[in-house]
Amino acid sequence: MSAMGAARRSGVILAALVALGGAAFVGVMVRPALPVDETRYLAVAWEMWRGGDYLTPHLNGAVYSHKPPLLFWLINLVWAAWGEVSGVAARLVAPGFGLASLLLVWRLSRALWPEARDAAAMAPWVLATTGAFLVFASLTTFDAMLTAATLLALLALVWARRGGGRAAWLGFGAALALGVLSKGPVILVHTLPVALLMPLWAERATRPAPGRWYGGVGVGVLTGLALTALWLVPAILNGGPEYRDQVLWGQSAGRMVDSFAHRQPFWFFLALIPLFVWPWGWSPLLRAFTPRALWADEGARFCAVQLVAALAIFSAISGKQPHYLLPEIAIVAALVARQVGGAVAKPWRAIALIPVALMALAALAAASGLIPEAALRGFFVPIPSALLAFAVSAGVILAVWSIRAPALALGLIAPGALAVFYLAGGPSMRALYDATPIAQALAAHQAQGLAVIGGRYHGEYGFAGRLSAPVDALYTPEEIAAWGLAHPGGAAVARLDREPPDWPMVAEALFRARAYGVFRAPEAASVAPEATEAAPAAM
Repeated sequence: MSAMGAARRSGVILAALVALGGAAFVGVMVRPALPVDETRYLAVAWEMWRGGDYLTPHLNGAVYSHKPPLLFWLINLVWAAWGEVSGVAARLVAPGFGLASLLLVWRLSRALWPEARDAAAMAPWVLATTGAFLVFASLTTFDAMLTAATLLALLALVWARRGGGRAAWLGFGAALALGVLSKGPVILVHTLPVALLMPLWAERATRPAPGRWYGGVGVGVLTGLALTALWLVPAILNGGPEYRDQVLWGQSAGRMVDSFAHRQPFWFFLALIPLFVWPWGWSPLLRAFTPRALWADEGARFCAVQLVAALAIFSAISGKQPHYLLPEIAIVAALVARQVGGAVAKPWRAIALIPVALMALAALAAASGLIPEAALRGFFVPIPSALLAFAVSAGVILAVWSIRAPALALGLIAPGALAVFYLAGGPSMRALYDATPIAQALAAHQAQGLAVIGGRYHGEYGFAGRLSAPVDALYTPEEIAAWGLAHPGGAAVARLDREPPDWPMVAEALFRARAYGVFRAPEAASVAPEATEAAPAAM
């Protein structure tokens, strides 16, 4: 890679911001909020807005202890600034932290390798166009926020290593507090091991005195605890001991011992490494992860220790989801950016383009009716959408094949794949995963009572319907009958393939690739004669 001037480095960083920001905005406009996570978090933010309890989040009228409140605070702040409740504005809050992460990975790379300014400028571009980050950082979840907090904490550690003193450790603590308020104590898994394992990565000749270094780590942790307590103590008083136990222990440490959700084998993350490094790692740039490269200098060792420690700890935790390692993808990008340069042969580019080609072929096959399982689940691709997706994929393949600059060529692959996916899958996602039709049907009956039948309620309809009434969960025929008698005119949602109640159906819609109906419980007058006839029999 030829040397870049300041203007060109700024242009690369700006291109990274545009790539991720554009992907996030297009995603918000093309697809609905996805159940159950995005719909649930929007529902929690909505209940905070409606109820005015900013200390303790709520979901469906009950205390919500699964996640800390920062995302919900920020969504409410955006709504207050916007002047109204807006789904689009709310769904752009979390991706904003993805954009912040691009700038932070640039700053971290500059701090780790001060002499490599070009590589530092390339790090945001690599990160923004890494497929897994491009997707997960565009969602309304907590992981982009956690990534930003992790990068801030790591930057503070490098600052402390360079002699930043007490200010650096206070910054480390503030970053830890930001991470705890974003997603809980899991921030410690991403940051504390690399701090504690300083002797492994610091140059021997200039290594800090252990007492001073670990004393600083202690100051940082205590600072983080103190800042977190400014929210946590009032929240515990407001939400009670059960809320305290869940938010501090149950939702983080509980997964390490016996996960109650997302249980996966220990090798789960190892199997996903090809996904985490696509497309950049599907090329000779994979040399960034050879033992020699990872141990070449202090900055590389710092990154290696962080990556290996996080991967080992998360692999030992029983609950696993791909997005748990989103902060580590930023570190991967920093390492890969140092290797960007020279030519990437066309056979390697062809390998990285395989997912794009497969998406285009799958779109054509679905549009032609050649994937029966997709049709059975209601998934469809209109022929014009399939043809457009195929044309875009062909354009991406041609551009990647023709462009000489490897950074630009490889950087087009993941955004191109996402464009193909939205073109082909956007219509089906809107038809099959939009909670709005069911939510609006429920909203018309919430004064009489609302319920879901045959499954747990995760807040799927709360925000889309702007619901103010709680939704009951019903499982047995006895519960359904009793609820109907207690809520005449109320509405209940049920899957049509699971023996729905024998009540009038007022709405029908596809949701989560299943057919659902909204059923209205009989009015009191219509059940009174039956109750009257039953009375003599009881005597």
